[in-house]
Formats: sequence, structure tokens, C-alpha cells
Amino acid sequence: ALLEDHSIEYETEKLAHYGGHISQKVIAKHPFTLKKILRLGEEVYTEFNPVKRIIKSENLKNIVLKLEVDLYKPSYCYAHEWKKGDLLLVDNYSLLHGREPFTNFEKKRHIRRIQIR
Repeated sequence: ALLEDHSIEYETEKLAHYGGHISQKVIAKHPFTLKKILRLGEEVYTEFNPVKRIIKSENLKNIVLKLEVDLYKPSYCYAHEWKKGDLLLVDNYSLLHGREPFTNFEKKRHIRRIQIR
């Protein structure tokens, strides 16, 4: 309930099909199930496509910082250990998702993405 009426702004360089400046309600409705969902993006601190998060309310900043600590606890965070042949299907609306930085450039990396509607 504390997050119901709040929005967070995100800003990143406009590239290809996404980017720019957006404002997102923290609590939104899933477009198909209409259930309440949490929409929370992290700031990204990289040279390539950094994302700045703008939270205007000090109260909301404090709530989000505490929430982010909880989101990384093993009881809430699923970290997939990839094996050859794995296929992972997720609902991007219902899942807060991210990835670890890719740092082993000697190892081959092959990613494919499909969108199912």
C-alpha cells in the first residue's frame, strides 16, 4: 500500500528500440491477469547503456533501498545456473529480472530472444 501512488523515473540513452526518459508506476496491473505487480528497475552503472533512476520522494527512496536488500535474499531471488541446452521462459511483467555482468570474454556466449504474446 505504501507504494501504490508512487512512480519512478528512468533515463537512458535512446538506442535501437528502447531508451529515453520514462515514468513508471511502482505498483501496476498486469496487462492480462490484471493482478497487481511490482515494477522496479535498478540503476545500471556501466559505460554501455547506463540507466539512471530518479526518485523524487525521500520516503520512497528509503522504501526502495530496503526493498532491494530483500529482493536479493535467496528466499526471493532465483539465480539460474545455466547448463547447455537450457531454455528459460519468463513473464516479464510478473518477474523482476536482471543478469550478472558478462566478464569472461574468452568463453563463447550465445543468446537468443523470442517474444511470445
